[in-house]
Amino acid sequence: FAEKMLLHENSLVRIDPDLPLDRAALVGCGVLTGVGAALRSAGLQAGQTVAVFGCGGVGLSIVQGARIGGARQIIAVDQFDSKLEMARAVGATHTFNAMRRLDHREPGIAGVVLDAEALYAELICDGIHVAPEFVRLWLRAKGGERAILVTDGISATGMPDGNYMLGELEVTVRDGRCLSTGDLAAGVETLAGSVLTMDRAVENVQRFTGVSLATAVRLASRNPARMLALDSLGLIAVGQPANFNVFAPDGTLLQTMLRGQVVAS
Repeated sequence: FAEKMLLHENSLVRIDPDLPLDRAALVGCGVLTGVGAALRSAGLQAGQTVAVFGCGGVGLSIVQGARIGGARQIIAVDQFDSKLEMARAVGATHTFNAMRRLDHREPGIAGVVLDAEALYAELICDGIHVAPEFVRLWLRAKGGERAILVTDGISATGMPDGNYMLGELEVTVRDGRCLSTGDLAAGVETLAGSVLTMDRAVENVQRFTGVSLATAVRLASRNPARMLALDSLGLIAVGQPANFNVFAPDGTLLQTMLRGQVVAS
């Protein structure tokens, strides 16, 4: 399969002498096939979204290839219980966005994400990517332990309206919406990132769903840490880093502290 291929020395790894050669060949084939599928077969461009169905050896190699190729987001999906731990670690990004619409006969990725109790689900809570009604549905389905707030913020966050670059994609920021400049020229509005900040996401989820400030903050801090198996983060205890955000009862950010020092207020 590979005897006449030219490989850079950094692509070579030493294998255990006791590893059967047929197993080693399968590993190599999976890596080459998966990365090649992302970079060559799919023709991935930096800034694009990639969906990978099946998280076996080849599937995980496709994920790595997508990362190498500069994918903006990678959505990984697998249906087998034996891979539940892997799905738990990967999570689901940008729930509802770039996903097929919910249908009562074909629920699609969004339906699977909402139904699977063990799966974390992230959501861009800016009122633009996802309507408040679906924010409430998402939170009811995932609860306060599996829901995660994300921003999808790009380099234009905090900047005035105008044109900015997202990788190689030109984006127009207008009235809080990030839109593909090329699609706008064709009369089509396609979302391309956001200018949402996490403090606004915390404020928005309270306003859209009525949850307490404590729950809203958990969706932005403890839950993502737990998904990444960083259980020590997000704890207020002796010996833990004194990193805090101070919020008003309505979710407005008042102050930020890092390592016990006030850095913004």
